[in-house]
Amino acid sequence: MRRSALLPALGLLLAAGCAPRPPSTAAAPEGLPEATKQLMEAACGAAVARHIRAPEAAVLPVWSGATPDNRGLVTVGDTVSGRQRVHFCEVSAKGQVYAIRHSL
Repeated sequence: MRRSALLPALGLLLAAGCAPRPPSTAAAPEGLPEATKQLMEAACGAAVARHIRAPEAAVLPVWSGATPDNRGLVTVGDTVSGRQRVHFCEVSAKGQVYAIRHSL
């Protein structure tokens, strides 16, 4: 392609890059009370313990953060011999576990 043919396209790309971005529609997560975080940790820990068929004492849930809509993100490690994995939960403020994901 000739150089002169690339100049108009380059100009359009540069102009598009300078255009103001629309405001983000995702609201920043609100700070959740400590008691709510603890409820989310406990719910996730119990769900993961059931998932791996182990006692709740065999898992360690740790608060990891929140989604923009204030669902809790909890990381859970387990101490089941020979099967150590890390699980991740998404939990509501009322303690409902929406999803459990795990990584080997």
